[in-house]
Amino acid sequence: RDFDWPPLLETFDVFEKEGFGYYGSGRTREEAALPLLMTHNANRVAFVGCNASGPDHVYVTEKLPGTQPCDYDLLASQIRDLTAQGYFVIATIQHYERYSRLPSKAQVADFDKLAQAGAGAVFGTQAHIPQTMVPGEHSFIHYGLGNLFFDQMDRPVKGTRQEFLDRLIIYNGRLLQVELFTALLYDYAQPQLMAQNEREAFLQDVFSYSNQ
Repeated sequence: RDFDWPPLLETFDVFEKEGFGYYGSGRTREEAALPLLMTHNANRVAFVGCNASGPDHVYVTEKLPGTQPCDYDLLASQIRDLTAQGYFVIATIQHYERYSRLPSKAQVADFDKLAQAGAGAVFGTQAHIPQTMVPGEHSFIHYGLGNLFFDQMDRPVKGTRQEFLDRLIIYNGRLLQVELFTALLYDYAQPQLMAQNEREAFLQDVFSYSNQ
């Protein structure tokens, strides 16, 4: 959306031509609100998501394509319906940004609401600095994965090159394990796995905030 509406429409066309699914955005309000449904072996997985931080001009309207704004009551209801249908639900939220390992109180409340509704995993996609995580009995919450491809090479603060790549191991509709891959961003668009000493220092730093 940074380059206006035509490139966003072109993105949708390219995704569909190449067979890529997408969610949390669309040409119409109805399309932007749709979950992405997948079946892999015996697992039925649903992705849902929304954009809380905006700005307002990126949201889908009656006339323009865009992203799905966050209505957490509506999203929680959607998660309950999908869970009742036997889907393992993964929710991703573009929440308000903060350059901190720790999520805000509002972020904790919003993510917890979706987990309580039945989401098996809840991820924050907004974090320019990787944030802490909460492994629960029935769900996994990771408040922020960090930058994947972005124009922040340790700017405006150090740590914006760090990122988590979380792999979920799902069996029979249940989350059994989360593998935490750790990477550093090079040349704005080339994530590379961290060296062992980089990974150890990074994980120790992130987990040092867990009790907070």
